[in-house]
Amino acid sequence: MNRLTLFSLVFLLQVFSLSLSGQESLEKGFERDEWISVKNRWVRAQPAIVLKSDNGTQIYGQPVHVSEDTLYLYPSTGFPVGPDWVNELEAIPLNTLNVVLMQ
Repeated sequence: MNRLTLFSLVFLLQVFSLSLSGQESLEKGFERDEWISVKNRWVRAQPAIVLKSDNGTQIYGQPVHVSEDTLYLYPSTGFPVGPDWVNELEAIPLNTLNVVLMQ
């Protein structure tokens, strides 16, 4: 992956990243129908990506946050809920990636 492409990916993910710190929306107490609406919107709107690393490993999921050297990926396409979803994130060093395929 060339440096310009990698820089562009990092920039876009930083612009559109979600906060890792809280579950503010869970504390608001949405009704069941509201949660279904949020979930359906999330599934249609949240990008899913496939990452291919130097050693041929493929990882599929949702980009949640990116720093200067690490991409944090939620390894599912479902709606991340509950207090522990942050613990499910995979931290992938950017320098190990060869290909990023976006939805």
